Amino acid sequence: MPGDVVWRKGSRCGANGGCVEIGALPAGVVGARDSHIGDDGPVLRLSPGEWRSVLTGIRRGELDMPR
Repeated sequence: MPGDVVWRKGSRCGANGGCVEIGALPAGVVGARDSHIGDDGPVLRLSPGEWRSVLTGIRRGELDMPR
């Protein structure tokens, strides 16, 4: 993966700093990774359409974890 990817943590990170990081990859692909693992971990790659679907699901509360 290119070293010039800028990874950003979500605005609602937990107190322990464990978060999902999002980065723009080549060809419009969006990457998501675990901030605790960082560069050594796997990256989930989403097409622009898949990323829009994830964001829509988040906004609608469809991806909330049960309490």
